[in-house]
Amino acid sequence: MNSLKDEFNEILNIENDLLSRDFISPLLFPDVNEWTSQNILYVGMKDENSRTRTVSSRLAEEFPGANTRFIEIESFCLSPNSFCLSPNSPTPLKPDKNYDYIIAPALKYAGKNYRPSLKILLEHLTDSGVIAGSVYGYAGNYGLFMLHKIVLSLCSDFILHGTTGIIDNKTLPKISLIISAVLERLPANHPAFENKTFIDSLKKGNRDTINELIGLSEDRLFSVPRLLDEIEKSGGQFLNWVKPGLYDPGRYMESQEIYSRFKTLRVPYRWKIAELVNAGPAIHFFLAKKH
Repeated sequence: MNSLKDEFNEILNIENDLLSRDFISPLLFPDVNEWTSQNILYVGMKDENSRTRTVSSRLAEEFPGANTRFIEIESFCLSPNSFCLSPNSPTPLKPDKNYDYIIAPALKYAGKNYRPSLKILLEHLTDSGVIAGSVYGYAGNYGLFMLHKIVLSLCSDFILHGTTGIIDNKTLPKISLIISAVLERLPANHPAFENKTFIDSLKKGNRDTINELIGLSEDRLFSVPRLLDEIEKSGGQFLNWVKPGLYDPGRYMESQEIYSRFKTLRVPYRWKIAELVNAGPAIHFFLAKKH
């Protein structure tokens, strides 16, 4: 049985796997020998394509000859009916431009706009195209959501409830001190501490992690049933999990008798039980196509 640390490391590697031709081709496109004319879209965060090794260069390296494009989730998830490139680019995505593969790890930040954002991405798939998306898992983040509510209540004099934007430089040190004080006094068995790497980053005052905590509103947390429902109502068809093994209840139970009972459950109920047994994963990575 895998430890929580093993599972966390596995999830950390998934976004890199989605950029890997060796991982994606046999999984989704077994008949594609060469990526020469396919269209690939990556939906990321504002600063993600400005790092030392950009997503765009990684895609060009992994899928030579394919037409690749990077867009920011911020450029359309707030107004999903105007699906366009980032403000720095004058060229909007054409209504008739469809993609064979859309990688959208930043979908988890769409919040209340998740369904319309996913709907538009699905509409920009080819008939055989696939989207790899993500959402925050409800069970895997419930402890952090409780911490989010605690911190917001203590910062109500300088943070509006429902805030999901970036915390400014003036406010950041105040929030960091409050978070540190709360973490020092929470009971050791509080479920927030299950997310050890996230908590360690909060203790260090990491700006991105603090912003993520402040923006962790309840509408960003998806149980398995809610996610499957959202995909269907967005005009999509669920294909599979990127890592199906995370949704096998037997992975987390050492009892052979209990595992044999789990094996009799049908999907998606088995996936729902796995989420409850594991209290995770923290992020659901899924594959879908348009209906």
